[in-house]
Order: sequence, then C-alpha cells, then structure tokens
Amino acid sequence: METQTNKLSKYQSFVAVTIERKQILNAPYNPRKISDHAAKGLRKQLKKHGLVDTIVWNKRTGNLVGGHQRLTQLDLLEKSQDYLITVSQIDVDLKQEKEINIVLNNIGIQGTYDFEALKQFDGEIDWGNTGFTDEDLNVFGIIDFINEDNETKESKDTKENIEKIKAAKKESKDKSISKGENYFVVTFPTIKEKEDFLLKLDCLKNDRYITADFLLKHMKE
Repeated sequence: METQTNKLSKYQSFVAVTIERKQILNAPYNPRKISDHAAKGLRKQLKKHGLVDTIVWNKRTGNLVGGHQRLTQLDLLEKSQDYLITVSQIDVDLKQEKEINIVLNNIGIQGTYDFEALKQFDGEIDWGNTGFTDEDLNVFGIIDFINEDNETKESKDTKENIEKIKAAKKESKDKSISKGENYFVVTFPTIKEKEDFLLKLDCLKNDRYITADFLLKHMKE
C-alpha cells in the first residue's frame, strides 16, 4: 500500500524563528493606533494568558509587520527589550510588507461574532479574561448589569450608557423592527476626530455607544 505523505501548504509563506527582541524594528508607517484604555486591557490579557500567537517580522527590512500593540505591551511586562521571542518570519520587499500590514488589521475581511454562539460560553469562562467590557457584553446580550461596587465617575457613565442601550434594545424588540443586528460601527481616521465628533453631540469623548434616537435628534438640530 502506498503511504501518503502530507506536505506543507504551498501557501504558507512564513517560518517560525526565535530572534532577539532588539532585532525587531517598529514599522514607521504602521497606521494602527490604540487607546490607553485598550492598551491596558491588552496588557492585562497578555499577563493572564501570555503571548499565544506569534507576531509577524520581515527579515528583509527588520520591520515588525503585525503585532505592534502586543509587542509594546510585552516590552512593558518584561520591563526591557532584552529577551528572545519566536516570530513568524517573512522575507518580502517593502511594498508587499505594507500590503500585508494592512491585510492583517483589515476588519473588512475578518469574521464577526455570532452573539448567540457567544452566549453558550456563559458560565464556562470568566468574561473578564476575554477583553470584552461590560458595555460590549451588554450589547451582545450576555449580561444585563455591571458591578456597582466602588462606583467611580467612569463607572457611572458606563452604567448610564448601558441603561440607554438596554432601553433602545427593548424598544427595538417591542416594535419588532430589527430582524438582524440592531447596530452598526462608525470609524474615524483618528481618535481626536472621534472625540471631537462626540463632544459636538454633547457626549463624553470616550463614549462607545449612542442610541439611534439620540443621534437623529442631534442631526435635526
């Protein structure tokens, strides 16, 4: 009987190698940014779960192609750049490197969450270790409350936002308007432009959710 040997996919264009952290250069063109709040959350998850996926490094240029935010937070946890790290090494020219950088972070070609499937994890995992906020989980329909202990101004604002979201969701359900996802995402070129937009609506600059009625009211004014 002929023995079939599995071959490495011809589409795999990287090799896993272990290099010194100091060999990795931050790509000066990297368009991805992260807020202080999100960076803190990422660092928390790295500390909890560790680095469970490799970053992408271009041998030809020395540039980091994918994983800038993770590597920055890893440096903070290590308290130096004097360590070894295993990377997915590619060897491409600068043009292709930039294209790959965008592809790796392009939400337009990534999947979305099935909220009903997410709910099946409830009771099996600690949601605090997933990177989701209470507001996220409320929108997903996974929780209907937030912890009121040690309530700060920020937590009060969050609570108010969640109450608005819950009211909007209930109204939408009662009217049987939504037959699919009852929200959409708006992105801005920069964090400052997003903050300026929210301030014009008399919202907090770090608000993450607003209701359709609230937005339409201000559009008419």
